[in-house]
Amino acid sequence: MIKPKINIFKKMQPDISGTLSDPFISRATKIFLLIMVAFAILAIWKWKQMPPQLPLFYSLPRSTDTLGTKLQFFSLPLFSLVIFSLNTFIASFFYKKDKLISALLVGGACIISFLFFITYLKILLLVA
Repeated sequence: MIKPKINIFKKMQPDISGTLSDPFISRATKIFLLIMVAFAILAIWKWKQMPPQLPLFYSLPRSTDTLGTKLQFFSLPLFSLVIFSLNTFIASFFYKKDKLISALLVGGACIISFLFFITYLKILLLVA
C-alpha cells in the first residue's frame, strides 16, 4: 500500500482560538452576539402584538403566499446564526495562512447578520 507523503487535511486544521484572538474578528463576534441578543429581545417584546401571519416573502407576487407564520419569522435569526457560524469555521482554516480572508469572512457574516436584523426590525415595526 502506497502511503501519501503529504496529508492535506492534516495541514489545514481549524484554529478557532487563534481566529477568535484576532482583534477584528473578536470585535465582529461581539457585534454578532449583540445582534443575536437584539433579535431575541425584539421577539420577546413584540411576540404578543404580532399577528399570526407576517409578511416574509417580498420576492413573490402579491398574494397570501408572501405571508409566513410566527415560527417562520425566526428563520432570519436562524440563517444569521448559520451563516456566521459557517463563515467563522471556514475562517479558522485560513487564519494561519491568510488573516485577511478570515477577517473578510467573519466581517462579511457580521454585515449579513446586521442586514437580516434590519429586515427583521422593519417587519416587526410594520405589523406590530
